[in-house]
Amino acid sequence: MRVEIIHSLAKTYYLETNDSSFRGRMTNGGHPFPFDTVKYDAMEKESCIVGMVMAWSVITLESLVNHLLAERLNNKNLAVMAIEYPRQITDKLKIAKSARSELAKKLIILADSEEENSQFTSLADELSETRNLILHDKPFELIDYGEGEVDMMHFRSRGDVLDSSWRYDDLTDFYEKCDKVKSYAVSIFPVEVMGVEEISFSKLVSG
Repeated sequence: MRVEIIHSLAKTYYLETNDSSFRGRMTNGGHPFPFDTVKYDAMEKESCIVGMVMAWSVITLESLVNHLLAERLNNKNLAVMAIEYPRQITDKLKIAKSARSELAKKLIILADSEEENSQFTSLADELSETRNLILHDKPFELIDYGEGEVDMMHFRSRGDVLDSSWRYDDLTDFYEKCDKVKSYAVSIFPVEVMGVEEISFSKLVSG
């Protein structure tokens, strides 16, 4: 429900500029002038809301995996460990060595296998990295060497620099990735949990 509500806000701002020449020039690297302050403001708000949608989509996805883990693992203490501290389990079992995110590690625990399905663990890592870039904004240092020479040092060692210009159009590909990970998780343990089968991120764009 949270994702649906935030998505509707992103769509509202998107529709304010969708058919404008200004949006086309801004998204395709054209000349910004004549500048439209109203549409620029709407596009900036759209970008912020799209980032929120992406973050909440991954949070929702991981929540679904948590529910599947709780259903699959008979031992309550083990289920709690898998949900709260998946890295401790995978490190102890010496599995999921290439998986970076907790979401990817949870998928491997859910599959109860030492073999990683790299297609989906890589997707889980990518989605988690996007969420972390949005939620855990990190500082940077701007170094001015004079005569127009400027360098920027980011205080991060993981992931790319945050892309502050995400647009509504980017959600189509992003939602497809979320649906792939969700479908994989459900295929591992096909059980009806809180209507998980009915959840489709991609339908938010087409709906």
